Amino acid sequence: MSILIKNAKAYTGKDLQLEACNISIDKYGIIKIIRNTEEQSTDEQNSYNHVLNAENLIVMPAFADLHVHFRDPGFEQKETLESGQKAAIMGGVTQVCTMPNTKPAMDRKERLEAYLEKIHQYPYIEVLPSVAVTLDQDGAHITDLKGLTQMGAVAYTDDGRTVMDPAILAAALKISRETKCPVMTHSEDHEAAAKYQNGPYPPEVESQIVERDIQILENTGGHLHVAHLSTIQSLEAVKLGKKKGMNLTCEVAPHHLYFDGETLDFETALYKVNPPIRGESNRKALIQGIEEGWVDAIASDHAPHEWESKLANYKEGSYGFTGLETMFSTINTLFKQESIPMETLIRLMSINPRIILNQTPNYIIDGQVANLVCIDPNEIWEVSKDDFQSKSINSPWIGHKLEGKVVHVVKGNKLLLEGGQLNVI
Repeated sequence: MSILIKNAKAYTGKDLQLEACNISIDKYGIIKIIRNTEEQSTDEQNSYNHVLNAENLIVMPAFADLHVHFRDPGFEQKETLESGQKAAIMGGVTQVCTMPNTKPAMDRKERLEAYLEKIHQYPYIEVLPSVAVTLDQDGAHITDLKGLTQMGAVAYTDDGRTVMDPAILAAALKISRETKCPVMTHSEDHEAAAKYQNGPYPPEVESQIVERDIQILENTGGHLHVAHLSTIQSLEAVKLGKKKGMNLTCEVAPHHLYFDGETLDFETALYKVNPPIRGESNRKALIQGIEEGWVDAIASDHAPHEWESKLANYKEGSYGFTGLETMFSTINTLFKQESIPMETLIRLMSINPRIILNQTPNYIIDGQVANLVCIDPNEIWEVSKDDFQSKSINSPWIGHKLEGKVVHVVKGNKLLLEGGQLNVI
């Protein structure tokens, strides 16, 4: 199937230059940028299987998400590989890294093999698995990380729990020196966090473990990736490590950038997440960290749960939110308010996540396989329960008005989303 995107304004090349053009995608999914659009006759344009009019839209590299929970296997009532991928497409995301805290945990070769086989049944987007650092995420026995990497694992993490044994974390980081796969730290001392059952735990529960993990990185080398960083202290620790030249990257989540924890009601679990949503000073510090270039990526931490579990009291409710479908719109809304350029959004949501996972960046370049998204940067929409392809609708954005909407998604020669409607079976 061939596709033409006409009347486009596209961020092209490695320098993300915004230019007017048509984008031709042949039956093999290969891009050709047509800068002199008058060279294409009406007959030639009509020869494509699909012609997308991108007038008033912006074309950019499709997004990648470093941190999603697809709950498959073990919690399919919350999400599956199929529903999770559909949610990703709705948000313009064509590559995800799935977390290993499934049931059973993604920690053994036979489990990863079965998971990879299941991924092949729903090949809509690129699903890249991370694997657990320790067997059954018990924190005590390291997994065969090298063997799992050879099978296709792209990162190591006990996400949902932190590797509390410094020796095991050091061993994983040493392996990452060889495999180049990042070790993702959960940014939480879960032993200390357990003491806070009725409300958010204090910032030091996060920052002290981040500081410890960065110190181990300094001693061992390797690649450490700090997941869902949320505090000033954690950001300062990352800054210091980067200034020392460590192979250190970090991500922030949309909810930590968008919501002010000091204004939220924590009587229920609606806003319950790990790490917790912080106050305005931390939120502003994260935005400043983005502006100054200390933050490497934005990741949704997509965590689907039954809606009822978010209406429970804080102690009994579930941690986390769905986030794939609202991630772009949230960040676009915020960046417009803060006058942060679109090029920064693209690097944080499209280019850098792929680089962190040692994947090829999806720049819009002649001869490259198409992997792009068309967005309307100005459409204002109110999030409702009907907007979700995820099996779960536990979103704190329901009822919020956001600016910017994903309209089309193209991957290879496949039009996955057209006019905001899914094109996958």
